[in-house]
Amino acid sequence: MDNWLALTTAFLAVFAAVTTMFMGKYSNRAILIQGQESDQWAYYQAKSIKGHTYEIQKQKLELELAAQQMKMPASAVDKYKNVIANFGANITRYEKEKAEIKVGAEKLAGQKIGVQNISANLSYSLIFLQIAIVLSSVAAITKKKPLWYFGLGTVLGWVVFLQTHSSLFFSCKARCTEFTLTGILKSALFPLNLFYGKRAYYRRYQKDAPRHLQGIEGRCRH
Repeated sequence: MDNWLALTTAFLAVFAAVTTMFMGKYSNRAILIQGQESDQWAYYQAKSIKGHTYEIQKQKLELELAAQQMKMPASAVDKYKNVIANFGANITRYEKEKAEIKVGAEKLAGQKIGVQNISANLSYSLIFLQIAIVLSSVAAITKKKPLWYFGLGTVLGWVVFLQTHSSLFFSCKARCTEFTLTGILKSALFPLNLFYGKRAYYRRYQKDAPRHLQGIEGRCRH
């Protein structure tokens, strides 16, 4: 019993460590997506303010033209009309851009909710692993097999929470498929693969972050 108890406890500890790492990873990813979503809505607001400014100016010019058209030369009237048409085109452009930005922001909001749900499921599943580790430790001290068996039974809770919302793993756009039970077991058995995957994630983040900042700077110019 002692050998099997020690072996299973070690595996439970490894699964708990892996689950904790992934839970933190997706919590951080949710924060990153939240920041991107906030940027999109700030960009949407900036476009809305600019479009509203053009609307005010357009209405002002239309009122001036209506009040003074009879007193103006034809060249001035044409110039007024050209400026009013230009303002109208800008208003239409901003409305179109606002619609596109809104779609992107709502898409990010959906991704954020999916990632948050995955992080929550991982935290719930971690509780069962912790219970199993505690029961296994008590069983090792008291030499009572029922506690060990009961601890192994609580591992089912870990499996259930990993698989209950499996649809999230496939619908989420943030590579959630790596959170299938097979992926977790594979990661636990190959620590080097975990280390490489973590380094690859941070390399990808470092590569995408400057591009994201450049996008924000480009938006500010418009």
